[in-house]
Amino acid sequence: MKAGLDIAIVLDKSLSVKHQNLKNAIVNLRDFIKISNPAPNADHFGLITFNNKPTLAFDFKDSTFYNKAALLNRINQEPIEMKRLSRIDMALDMANRTLFSSQGGHRPEKTSLMIVFTDGVQAPKGGEKFKAFVDKIIYDLEASGNLNWSYSLIDLNWLINHSYVSDTHYKKHYISDNQ
Repeated sequence: MKAGLDIAIVLDKSLSVKHQNLKNAIVNLRDFIKISNPAPNADHFGLITFNNKPTLAFDFKDSTFYNKAALLNRINQEPIEMKRLSRIDMALDMANRTLFSSQGGHRPEKTSLMIVFTDGVQAPKGGEKFKAFVDKIIYDLEASGNLNWSYSLIDLNWLINHSYVSDTHYKKHYISDNQ
């Protein structure tokens, strides 16, 4: 494996997640960052939060976060503000268009990893439209060659078929290539 990863974090901040679960997800994210290696020639991070719409907090090219202390400080400052609906589809689309692009600082020669913290509950506009979107984004990602996936996007079939709310468990789904 080549040194360094492009690591996209996608964080669900919808009400269905529940306040304590969001706090737990941020703790898990900090623990992950502590064992990573953010640096100019190593790991680059990007963060997207979402509820009824996705928000880009920072992308791979933001050199402020090539420093572990700065990255941890930014994650510690992430507001625990939640809104009603969850648009997973829009967050994944933003990650594909914004983070995993040259404009977002994606390095095609590096291994890509996306960690999605979500309870899997999609807004009512989901259902079959969400499944169609998932199929399209997987196709687009594979066709673009940007990510070189050998696993399906966070095993989205699992996400679609196992969408439920749990007050005590906050599911973490990982995607990466198999280099």
